[in-house]
Amino acid sequence: EGVRGLYKGVTPPLIGMGIINSCMFGTMNIIKDIVHPDHTTPMTLPEIVLSGSITGWIVSLVVAPVDQVKARLQVQYAQPPGVKPQYSGPIDCMRQLIRNNGLIKGMYKGWTSTVIQRTSVGAYFGGFELA
Repeated sequence: EGVRGLYKGVTPPLIGMGIINSCMFGTMNIIKDIVHPDHTTPMTLPEIVLSGSITGWIVSLVVAPVDQVKARLQVQYAQPPGVKPQYSGPIDCMRQLIRNNGLIKGMYKGWTSTVIQRTSVGAYFGGFELA
């Protein structure tokens, strides 16, 4: 595969991270206004961390399907040579997951783990404010 092999499968995560980060920063601004509506005083660090954690929980609604597809595509490449991949790409993966399991069970399996992991967004924004 050569040098191109290093970048095989990079497009879906790049697109996914762009969408996820857009949602994360947009949601954070909305949540900050809800947690601290008084714009005459600065937010405290606990308010920022709380806003970030809530943001992480909400963004997990976008992250979980992206991670689900990414993980399934990555696992299929670990199969022995000669075994036909189950999915031809990310769109095919989504179609099969939804057709075989329904939208919620297909795309949101593992969502609870994603919510727990995304709670760390509070630390991300809190650390940014401290820097």
